[in-house]
Amino acid sequence: MNDATQQFLQALWQYKPEESYFLIWSKRPDSKRSNWCQTVAQAGAAVEAGRQADLFVGCSLSMMARGPEQRVGNEDAAGIPGVWVDIDIRSEVHQAKALPATAELALQIIPDDIQPTVLVRSGNGLHAWWLFREPWH
Repeated sequence: MNDATQQFLQALWQYKPEESYFLIWSKRPDSKRSNWCQTVAQAGAAVEAGRQADLFVGCSLSMMARGPEQRVGNEDAAGIPGVWVDIDIRSEVHQAKALPATAELALQIIPDDIQPTVLVRSGNGLHAWWLFREPWH
């Protein structure tokens, strides 16, 4: 796992309760897999195993590992590390004409006085996170 990924996961989950789980979800053309992690080190192993896949981090905690084919539903969410927004950018994947053409244009929707704690360039968009001091349960 590269340093930026480790720093991102650490920022999100450093204060989560030890007994809770977070999700690293991998999507390949022929399959999807949920990897339930209790530590950033476990997440690192899931990231390394999913190198050839599209990888996503779950946005909420779970009080149990839900198996390789499940994600956390709204009714099962046990906490969140902050609030987030996914901003799509016009690309081969997102061709809608109403989308911003660049990351710089996309960032203009975020007011200057509430800049995100973490900003992730996902490849076809941006994920902006405003992290709490500790997860909200």
